[in-house]
Amino acid sequence: MWRFLRQARSDRRYREAAQVRERAWEELLRSLHVQTLVLANSGLGIAHIKDRLIQWANPRWGEIFGVPAERLAGASMAPFHRDAAAFAAFGRTGYATIEREGRFKGEIQFRRVDGSPFWAYLVGSLLVSGRPEEGAIWCLEDVSDRVDAQMERDDALRLNQKLIAASPTGILLYRAADGACILANQAAARITGGSIEALRTQNFRRNTAWAESGLLAKAEAALATSAEQRLDAVLTTSFGLGKELDCTFVPFASRGERILMLMVADLTERAHLMRELAQKNDDLIRARKMESLGLMAGGVAHDFNNLFQAVQGNLELALLKAPDGGIKAPVDRALKILDKASLLTHRMLEYSGRSFRHSEILALNKLVQDCLRSLADPGGQRIEFLGQAGLPEIEGDGKQLAQVLTGLVLNAQESLGPCGGTVQVRTELRRDDPGPAPGLWIHPPPEGAAAVCLSVSDNGSGMSPEVLERAFDPFFTTHRHGRGLGLSAALGILRTHNAGLWVDTAAGRGTTFRIHFPVA
Repeated sequence: MWRFLRQARSDRRYREAAQVRERAWEELLRSLHVQTLVLANSGLGIAHIKDRLIQWANPRWGEIFGVPAERLAGASMAPFHRDAAAFAAFGRTGYATIEREGRFKGEIQFRRVDGSPFWAYLVGSLLVSGRPEEGAIWCLEDVSDRVDAQMERDDALRLNQKLIAASPTGILLYRAADGACILANQAAARITGGSIEALRTQNFRRNTAWAESGLLAKAEAALATSAEQRLDAVLTTSFGLGKELDCTFVPFASRGERILMLMVADLTERAHLMRELAQKNDDLIRARKMESLGLMAGGVAHDFNNLFQAVQGNLELALLKAPDGGIKAPVDRALKILDKASLLTHRMLEYSGRSFRHSEILALNKLVQDCLRSLADPGGQRIEFLGQAGLPEIEGDGKQLAQVLTGLVLNAQESLGPCGGTVQVRTELRRDDPGPAPGLWIHPPPEGAAAVCLSVSDNGSGMSPEVLERAFDPFFTTHRHGRGLGLSAALGILRTHNAGLWVDTAAGRGTTFRIHFPVA
């Protein structure tokens, strides 16, 4: 009886154990079926690779490489690398890493069976931990689109960096939040006179030059309106250079941070050239105007001079033939008037450059000293002569040049007025042609490396630009008494002597006339 009961219990345990095994086997089959379905339908390529040979691969692996998965069993991975060198390199990195560390992950470039390359994100893990001889399970995802996009972005970034570095336009980037400079190119350093490193330490909100020139206001306006702002600024940079700049502010956002870009074009040289061009154009217009006036004045003066000579001859003949009586006094008066008229026409001929000139070799210092002896010093005024010793001689008409000097000194004395002052007359040898700014060439200097110069300066009332514009026109005068032929005649005389005339004047600042004579 007891034996029967023990056998019954033993049979029941056996049946229960069998049922457990059967359920476990069914569960295993179901799990294997699920895993098979997962592997077969996975979006990732999965393969078992051992000794660099494919043992098994799922359909997605074959799809990625462009070959049916069933044909991959036993195939080498070598043809799927770019070349033999890439296959060997992956052996030193990928396979060696997984054998040493048990896992690997990274982006690798492979090649499909049709030869087209693609990028893959590859993850590998040993099939059996600690036993690399059993091979590894590799999971692969085609990330060509992402990698290509990243490479395009990297290429674009490198290109932008090269363009910014090589750009002739100064480019600076500032953080809107704190005003700090985060980028500056070489052109910006060259334009401002500093270095890239020095610019990177600056803050536009604490830059005095920006505040004084209006740049700071434009920068803040660009950030406030999120719109481009432009400004032509004249400023002294933080590094001490005076500049005329075309500035453009462009606000934008990058990675959630607001950035202010400043693009700077240096207009200094162009503005200087434009001013020089405008000055030369004004000089040309003035020269043509004076030439036209000179031709007209010369023609009129020549014709009048001929008529005056005829009238004078007839009046003198009348004195000889008329009986002594009351005719002598009026004829004498008429002759004196004719003398004054003839002097006037002579001045007009001098302006036109058609007057007679007696040329001789002259010592300028002696000419000036002789001329100044005949000039009186009005009360409260003084004439000071500073003559450079050893000057080269010049060629010219002494009387005409004395007339020019006398006229300039008298104009200077009149400019000083009753308050008095000093008229300075100076002679010197200059080896540079151009006059210093802001002077103006009324007549260009003689060609050559050196010129003997005569200057007359005063600290009187000076001339406004409007007065200077017409000061050398015939019959223009600001004086209550006078014919307005003094400076115009002086200019005509200097033209016939091939001498240059430079003027520096401003209302309330006085005037300097400087004559440049060619060396004889």
